[in-house]
Amino acid sequence: MNLILSFDENVSLQTFLAIIISIVMIGLLFLIIRAVIKESKKYKEEVESFIDGLETKREIYANISTYMNRSNNQEFSLVQIDIDKYTEFVETFGKDDAEKITRNLALHILDALPNRVELSRTDTDKFLVFLKGEYDAPVVTKIAQKLLELVREPIKLFGETTITLTASVAIVYYPAHGRNVKQLDESLDIANYICKKNGGNQIKVYNSEQGSEESQNMQYYKQIKSGMDNKEFTLYFQPIINSENNTVFGVEGLLRWNHPELGLLSPYKFINIMEQTGDIKWVGEWGLEQLIREYIACKKLNFQSEEFRFSLNLSPKQLSDANLAQSFSKIVKKYKINANEVILEVSEFTIFDKHDVIVKNIGNLKDIGFKIAVDGYGLDLNGIKRIQELGIDIVKLDKDNMDPETDEFLKRKFISMLVEIAEKENRDLTIIAEGVENEEAVKYANELGIKVLQGYNYAKPMPSDELEKYLKRKDYTKKTSD
Repeated sequence: MNLILSFDENVSLQTFLAIIISIVMIGLLFLIIRAVIKESKKYKEEVESFIDGLETKREIYANISTYMNRSNNQEFSLVQIDIDKYTEFVETFGKDDAEKITRNLALHILDALPNRVELSRTDTDKFLVFLKGEYDAPVVTKIAQKLLELVREPIKLFGETTITLTASVAIVYYPAHGRNVKQLDESLDIANYICKKNGGNQIKVYNSEQGSEESQNMQYYKQIKSGMDNKEFTLYFQPIINSENNTVFGVEGLLRWNHPELGLLSPYKFINIMEQTGDIKWVGEWGLEQLIREYIACKKLNFQSEEFRFSLNLSPKQLSDANLAQSFSKIVKKYKINANEVILEVSEFTIFDKHDVIVKNIGNLKDIGFKIAVDGYGLDLNGIKRIQELGIDIVKLDKDNMDPETDEFLKRKFISMLVEIAEKENRDLTIIAEGVENEEAVKYANELGIKVLQGYNYAKPMPSDELEKYLKRKDYTKKTSD
């Protein structure tokens, strides 16, 4: 009996080990297959983008490395051409048409380059030019200028429709700007980053004096890009309360970054870089989608019968995008909601901007149905006239105007005038007091005739799960606990 039991236990152990080995082998096989597929995909992409005379990324970097090893530190130059706002270009014309135009651009660049100068398309929107030692700095600069002008030439799409591209062109010299391919690449990235930060459509030679500071900025920018890819950005939400009838007037979506090392960051830590590099467009479209999703989730809570809206901030840079209204219209149609359920907040000085695109965008967004709010409004009589001209729906008075300790006659007079316009002349205009942090500020705002309030007295910005709990409360006039 013992022998049989021992035999069975031994067989069970062997079976268990065999299963474990099989699982490990399957796992290894899976990893190998995945690596092969990844390499095959890279190779396929390189083959598909092949143009006679255009080197692959691997080829040009191999040639650069070989030249460095054989030429005994002989100088050479690299020029990187990075098409500006390529993502917007793809979104507007589609991936296939964008690829055709980019391939056509590659052919034009090839034709414009001198003999023995090598060219590679190193990314969907980037080209790298390798100029050997016979080309000195002044000649390289002239070639770069010629290439930038070539990119700027109007491209005919169909019929009479043409588009004009621009590019950020970066130049580095070996060995001054790097002793190996990696260092030269980093120098190119820094010079390109400076180009983008300054608006693109220009040439930048790498400057070692700027290298240290800009390298840090560029690394931070790369973290931002990684954060976008890894879904580290999120919206926090702050309720806006109607203190007169104890209801939620609306909810403002506020951008935050869950940085893996630095924790939760406010926009002041990153929004400026995103504006300089053009990623602010992503913020607007991504932010609106997240806002609408949360709005739909909160509507399902059925927590009150009165209407409420969600709001999102737009920077002047976003309002300068000629395609803003069109892209926002597509998003509200995608989620099948009415645009008037969303408030778009613009800064006070934006309404005085004479930029045609900004004025046109505000009008187009209103035509679509979005409500427009002026955020951080100060005391300006000219502003009242501008608000009426633009048909602004909401005015948010900044925190300084709601501080009882700075009460003065002129301030009261101005706010009373604004409230009177909202109550008598323009009943569609809503006045909101921001930065209401205590009961004294609540009382002060109410005395001035302002009933819609936002601030820490009611709630701090919170993640979506906490917002949904907050909205289920029956009394919104009570301050939430920290």
